[in-house]
Amino acid sequence: MTFMKKKSIKIRVGIRKTEAAFISLSSITLEPLERIILGRDASRRMPFWGTGALPRISDTICQVMRKLIYKEEIRSHIREVHDMTSRILQKAGAFGFNNDALKDLRVAIDEGIANAFIHGNATQPHKRIRVKCYLHSDKSLEIRIKDQGKGFDSSKLPDPTNSENLLKSHGRGIFLIRQYMDRVGFNKRGNEIRMWKRKP
Repeated sequence: MTFMKKKSIKIRVGIRKTEAAFISLSSITLEPLERIILGRDASRRMPFWGTGALPRISDTICQVMRKLIYKEEIRSHIREVHDMTSRILQKAGAFGFNNDALKDLRVAIDEGIANAFIHGNATQPHKRIRVKCYLHSDKSLEIRIKDQGKGFDSSKLPDPTNSENLLKSHGRGIFLIRQYMDRVGFNKRGNEIRMWKRKP
C-alpha cells in the first residue's frame, strides 16, 4: 500500500470518529457543542452550514443545532398567503415567543410571503411558495421563504429612506423585514429569503 493510500484511510477514519464525537456530545447537551464548533457564544454568530468548510460533518452539525418545526408549500393565492402566516405564528407561540415577538414576526412573514407572491412568482397561481421554519438550539426561530421566480440581487436594493424614494409606493418590504428581524439573508439565486428571530 502506498503512502497516499494509507494517508487517505487515516483521514476517513478520523472523520468518522469526529462525527461520532459530535453525535455523542449532542446526546448530553447542545451548548458545549456550539462552543466547540463556533468558538464563542453561538447566539451572536450566523449559522455557517452550507459553506463547504466541513463537508463531511456539516449535515451532522446542522441536524444537531436546529430542528425543522414547520414545512409547507402553497399556491400563489392571496388567501393562502394569509392563512400560512397564521399557522407559522401558532407554531412560534407554542415555542414560547411572546406577543411582542409575534407581532414582529407577523410583519416580517407577511412581507416575505407577499414579496414571493408578487415579485417572485408574479402572482401566477400555478407557481408555488415554499416555507420552512427551524428552531435552533439557542431558541431562535429561522424562517425560509422560497418562490419559483428568477431571483434578484439583494445588494442592489434601493434604500427606501433616501429622499428620492420616500414617496414611492413600493420598495419597503425588505427594509421592514430587516427592522423587525434579528438577521436577514438570501440564497445565491435570490429567490429565497432567510430570516432569524431570537426568543425574548
